[in-house]
Amino acid sequence: MNSKLMISALPILLVLLMSSCTTFVMIPREDPDTQVSYIRGDAFAVSDRDSVDLFSYAEYQGNQILLVFTIANPSENVPLAFDEGSFTLHQGPSALGPWSELEVFEARDYFRRRKSQIRTAQVLTIISASLQATNTGYSTSTVSGYTSSGTYYSARVNSYNPGLAAIEQQQIYNNASNYIAGGEAELAWLESNLLFPSVIGPGSSYSGALFAQSGKRSEAWYRLSFSIGGERDEIIIFRDEY
Repeated sequence: MNSKLMISALPILLVLLMSSCTTFVMIPREDPDTQVSYIRGDAFAVSDRDSVDLFSYAEYQGNQILLVFTIANPSENVPLAFDEGSFTLHQGPSALGPWSELEVFEARDYFRRRKSQIRTAQVLTIISASLQATNTGYSTSTVSGYTSSGTYYSARVNSYNPGLAAIEQQQIYNNASNYIAGGEAELAWLESNLLFPSVIGPGSSYSGALFAQSGKRSEAWYRLSFSIGGERDEIIIFRDEY
């Protein structure tokens, strides 16, 4: 197993594992062509070939599957090219299939789609915060008692407290700011870590992530296939509950 392959993948993988909250674990199946290693209890597949070494990790995230790869070029003089089409993902009811293909989203398309979704959500958050801020500082109380003639009365009284308004507005804007910052952080992470098409120089490696459809909840087997540098292989993965 290429130890440099695992080391180069550690930064992106550790960030993913620290933020993971999935209730499922994706377990690659070991075979003569695929070794399985573990980091913090999570399983990773390592495939060594003549012209490419591949380190892969899959995480089930409900409506999508996160796929993380480190691709290493063991050649001393030949560059290695790949793109999103180098990877395909299928799902089936057993390790033998039958298999149905799931879409693996191209990095550029996925980034554009998430950016559009995040920008829309941020605008709506700003509008919502502005509307909420106009209704801060108000409170309602009930006043009751007897008039001079002995008649009982009860009334609701609305009051405005500028100090309370300032506190509530600050909380609203802080929440909106945190939400917007979270969206910006996701976009920055995607831009830095998505697996964009690339050419890997001799003796070098490249790490990145792709997202795919998660498929049917009732089918727990997946087949991850890759075709890079003339090498073709597949990794069988089982989705199990923690």
